Amino acid sequence: MGRHSDVSIKSGREHGAMFEYDSRLALIDVLPGDVDRFWEKVDVRGPDECWEWRAASLSGGYGSFGYGGGGKIRARGAHRFSFAIHNLFHSTKLIRHDCDNPPCVNPAHLREGSVADNSADMVSRGRSLHGERHHKAILNDELVLSIRARFRAGESTLSISEEIGISRATVYQAVTRRSWRHLP
Repeated sequence: MGRHSDVSIKSGREHGAMFEYDSRLALIDVLPGDVDRFWEKVDVRGPDECWEWRAASLSGGYGSFGYGGGGKIRARGAHRFSFAIHNLFHSTKLIRHDCDNPPCVNPAHLREGSVADNSADMVSRGRSLHGERHHKAILNDELVLSIRARFRAGESTLSISEEIGISRATVYQAVTRRSWRHLP
């Protein structure tokens, strides 16, 4: 079976393309019926498009899928199951979406990675909560730029913090760019 490009596709099913079962999937406790049930719940489209999960979902929009036999039903994120059946192993790492679409189970969009990889993806794609977008922010971009300008002009962090009504530590973090690093 292998990666997406190596997968044989059968056509003519009501739900779209169906992947053939590979007997090596038994090594990861996946039964032939599991694979069929899985793809019945997916809106399979073109190879570069998102294939969206249409059944139960977890928080954040990620699909949820139960599989296995012998009284050992396992629940797994649908994207994790898709990754497992195409790579023939269950990853202990995160499974990241290249497409940033949580319900997508297209194996061409899924990558194994670390928490650091996932965080770097989030930042590089502009999805991180920093600055004004963070729910705990007490400053805004304009105020941070003003604080930095006042500090460069020689005003102390103490006088700035007292005038604005925030802690001296918050001012210090803003002027030293330990916070609000995204601003110049």
